[in-house]
Amino acid sequence: MYLKYLVGLLLLATAHWCHAGVVINTTRIIFNEADGEASAQLRNSGSMPLLVQTWLDAGDPRAKVESLNLPFAMTPSTARIDPARAQAVRIFRTRDDLPKDRETLLWFNALEIPPRPTQAMEQGTNLLQLSFRTRIKFLYRPKGLTPSFTDALKLLQFNVSNGVDGTVQVVVHNPTPYHITLRSLSLRGGAQSPALTELSGQGSHMVLPGSDLSLPMKWVGGSGLVPEQASAYFTIINDQGGESRLQKGYTRHEERH
Repeated sequence: MYLKYLVGLLLLATAHWCHAGVVINTTRIIFNEADGEASAQLRNSGSMPLLVQTWLDAGDPRAKVESLNLPFAMTPSTARIDPARAQAVRIFRTRDDLPKDRETLLWFNALEIPPRPTQAMEQGTNLLQLSFRTRIKFLYRPKGLTPSFTDALKLLQFNVSNGVDGTVQVVVHNPTPYHITLRSLSLRGGAQSPALTELSGQGSHMVLPGSDLSLPMKWVGGSGLVPEQASAYFTIINDQGGESRLQKGYTRHEERH
């Protein structure tokens, strides 16, 4: 999902509210090394022209653009987009200093700056003017990674832990070179069976390459202990930003004391 950051306001008092006008045509950008470049399309869905600035950051949303030194460039980095018009932003790699054995996660930013309401200000109108920032995942994927992203999903491991107090926790192990984001996770007796437990909370469910992620589960159809025969079923967010089909994961069970 898009993350909107309120980054500025000009004048306070009686406010004429505005909405974010720039829409990106995807929820994530995958830069495949073999393709040589990636792109995103920005569309102005508002009623006034906007100036849009784009850049990448390495994970700190507060980092100043001028302080960043990432091996990518984009064109145009700043563009005017008229109402109902779109602008393609092309992204190129400028250096070859990223890991070759796994994906690299960065973040694509688009900051929209509305025109200054000079006439209204001269007339003494009280205004609240906002600039909106959209920030989405940018994944650099080196060529030659094995297995493929689709096949990598079969390698995810789910360690189910029953607590003596009735709580359930699942530790997801990702032995692959990809960043994998879970859309859903449940424990059930079979693909067509109702869920016993499902993800609890709305936090990040992204498992980094070669890493573990501990996820608390909440009971849906009962309580107590998850039976040994229960398996993990999950969906992930694919490269197009959609949800994959329900898949069965390799599951192990243990008890917590």
